[in-house]
Amino acid sequence: MSTADAEYNAFGPWVDAVRTLDEVPRLFRDFGCDPTSERLVLKVPRNIPRRDADPTMDLYDHLIIAGSDALTVLSRTGSAYAGSTLPYDAVVAIEDSVDLADGRLRVHPRDGAVLQVGYNGSSREVVSGFVDLLRDMSLGSKVSFGSHDAATAAASMLTFPVGPAIDRRPNAVLNSAAFRATDADLMADWTNLRDREPELHLYAAHPRERVRATGDFMARVLNLFRPTVLHGAIVCGTDAEVQVLSRCDWFGLADRSELSSSRLIVFLARLESVTVQRHPRYAEASIVTVRSGAARIDVIVPGDSEAERVLLAVAPHSGRSVVD
Repeated sequence: MSTADAEYNAFGPWVDAVRTLDEVPRLFRDFGCDPTSERLVLKVPRNIPRRDADPTMDLYDHLIIAGSDALTVLSRTGSAYAGSTLPYDAVVAIEDSVDLADGRLRVHPRDGAVLQVGYNGSSREVVSGFVDLLRDMSLGSKVSFGSHDAATAAASMLTFPVGPAIDRRPNAVLNSAAFRATDADLMADWTNLRDREPELHLYAAHPRERVRATGDFMARVLNLFRPTVLHGAIVCGTDAEVQVLSRCDWFGLADRSELSSSRLIVFLARLESVTVQRHPRYAEASIVTVRSGAARIDVIVPGDSEAERVLLAVAPHSGRSVVD
């Protein structure tokens, strides 16, 4: 069987692990990746139905290579490919989200050039395993904090909060009305994550809440007839990271059910600032922005909420962030 026929026969919507040289998609073979010498190699197929595929086509959009020191992503560009290599110690945050079959993996480096890979949502479990590996490799890498490593630097940040100290009592959030009112599927995401990572602390949670538009008259009228909600979220983490479990979009329509799922991981040792401002369109919402170098990640939460206070508590500077 030819290489093209073997690749075509194996083609489907799923993200697959690459374990041998023969399993490397032929488009990427001249890069010289040896899967047996890497931590993990994944191939991501093109987003086309199998009936539209044929053996003459390059059937994979990405080859993801998790090496010992860096992440490399090769991406198809027509009949060629381009490559990006990112040292683990440059990773600021990781986002993984799925909306039905539409999956998105985003890696945020300090230079602000977000590395994005689209995938079929049926492979969420495989991608989640890769995210866990990328997280572990990033947390294990050294960062520029004198003689401190990432975990030590992050732990020192959490003992020097800008806002109120984070409540680490195991039942403080579990017994709160806000947590009990959180969407059932977000609760399921939290339960599944906690079962995999029992060391995670639960910091804050809030259910989806209706928000009022603050724009012109027409915007307020539209919001009255098509009410908008800020989706719920769960904030958790360890001494080295903060994670936010939420939806692909922060806002949605009140009369529409939401099936998407998002997980954001931010590495505390690499933060340079955390600020908050009122949302320009919705009165009850705040935008919390974490920055590192040119990287900027926005998290939208209810104003003056526990989630907002927790995110501000990890700010790595002594000046108090002010809501303006």
